[in-house]
Amino acid sequence: MGEEIQVYAYGDGYIAAVDRSGELSYARISFQENMPYYLSYWVNEKRHSLYLQQNHQGTDVLHLDRVTGAGQQSEDLYYDAPLSFVFPQKGYTLLALLSDGVAALSSIAENRLIPGPRSIKTACGL
Repeated sequence: MGEEIQVYAYGDGYIAAVDRSGELSYARISFQENMPYYLSYWVNEKRHSLYLQQNHQGTDVLHLDRVTGAGQQSEDLYYDAPLSFVFPQKGYTLLALLSDGVAALSSIAENRLIPGPRSIKTACGL
C-alpha cells in the first residue's frame, strides 16, 4: 500500500482534509462565469473549442483558495491548470471530495445559508 494519497481535480468544488489532530483544511476550486473546465472538454475537441470561445479564451479563469489553520492562500490559474493534491496517508483521518453545492447548505433552524467553512465542517462530520 502506498504512503500517499493523490487527488486530481477536474471541475469545481472542494477537497477537504481532516488531520489526526482534528484540524480541517480545504481547497476551494472555482471558475469565472461558473464555467468549470470538466474532464469531458479534454476529450471532445468541439466542446473544447466552444468552451474557449465562451470563456475568455481560457485565460485566468480558475481560482484556487487553500485554507488551513495557518491562514488562506489564493491564486488565479489558467483554465486547464493541472490540479493535483498529495496527502500523506498516515497524516489524515478523512479526505472528502465535495461538490460546490456544499456551500449552499442551509439551516432550517436559522432559516439561512450556512457559511461556507461551517458547511464544510458539517459535511465532514466536525
